[in-house]
Amino acid sequence: MNQYKVVGDYQIFLNQKLGTGAMGEVYVGERKSDKLKVAVKIISKSYINSRDKYNKELIKKRIKREIAIQQGLKHPNIIQLHCVQETNNSIYLFMELANSTLDQYYTNKIIKEEEMKSLIRQVVSAFLYMSELEVINQFQNEKVYKGVCHLDLKPQNVLIVGNSIKISDFGLSTALRPYESQEMIEFSEQFDNVPSNLDYLGQGSLLYMAIEQLSSQQTENLEILDVWSAGVIFYELAFGKHPYHNPESNFKSPIEILSLLNTTEISYPKSEFDDQFYDLLRGMLNKNHKERLSWKQCKEHPFLL
Repeated sequence: MNQYKVVGDYQIFLNQKLGTGAMGEVYVGERKSDKLKVAVKIISKSYINSRDKYNKELIKKRIKREIAIQQGLKHPNIIQLHCVQETNNSIYLFMELANSTLDQYYTNKIIKEEEMKSLIRQVVSAFLYMSELEVINQFQNEKVYKGVCHLDLKPQNVLIVGNSIKISDFGLSTALRPYESQEMIEFSEQFDNVPSNLDYLGQGSLLYMAIEQLSSQQTENLEILDVWSAGVIFYELAFGKHPYHNPESNFKSPIEILSLLNTTEISYPKSEFDDQFYDLLRGMLNKNHKERLSWKQCKEHPFLL
C-alpha cells in the first residue's frame, strides 16, 4: 500500500493513522504550500451508499451540517477546519492537528486546582461562544443556526494543541434551540414513522450523555446537554473515576445507563479542590435540567472568577 496520497494542496500520510470512526478514518497530513501539519478526516462514500434510503440521506445531511458548523466556528478553543475536498470516493476534512486527546494527556496524572480552572475556563469559553453564535448552512438554503450544540462531548473530543484546549468533532452538532432547527422536521416528513426530534434525542456517547438524551426527553434549550457532559469530564479529571458508572459493569444500552443514573446518587470525594469547585460540579451535574447551570452561569461562577 502507498504510504501517502495527495488531495489538492494536501498530502495524507496513510501510515500515520490517528483514529477510526463509523464513517471513516483520521490521518496525519501536511499542506504542501507551507508544510503545515494537519489532521485529515476521511469520510467514505462507500459507507454512506451502503445505508438504506433513510439513513443515507440522514448521514449526508449530517455531514453537510458538520462542515457548515465547523466552517463557521472561529474560536481559539475550537479545532479549526482549514479546507474540505471531495473526490469520487471520499470527502476530506483538513483540520488543525492536536498533540493529544484530553484523556491521553491526563492518563496517570494528577490535575491541580489552577490547571483545572484554566481547563474549565477554556471549555466554557468555547461553548459560551457557540451558544451565542449564528452559523449559516450554505448547503441548506442559507439556513441560520442560532447557537450550536455539540451533543457528543467526551474526553476523546477535547483535544490539546500546545497549551490550549480545543473542542473537536462536530458530527452530531445541531442548532442549539430545537424549535429553531426545522431541517429534521422537514426531512422526516419524507419518511413514515420518523420522529422530528430524532435530530438530537438518544445521540451521543453513553457515559457522557445527559439524562435528557438517554431518556429521549425534549428540552427547550439544548445547551444543558453539553453542560452535563462537560461536568462528567471535569468530575473524572478531578477524582479519577466516573461519577456514577463502574468500569467493571458491562452496560451497553441507554436504558441500562439511565437506570443506573436514576438509582445512583452522585458522591463527591474529598480532595484538594475548594468548596467552589464542588459547587460548580453539582450545578453542572444537576439531574433536574431546569436547575442545571447554563454556560453563562458557569462562566460567572465564583470558582472561575
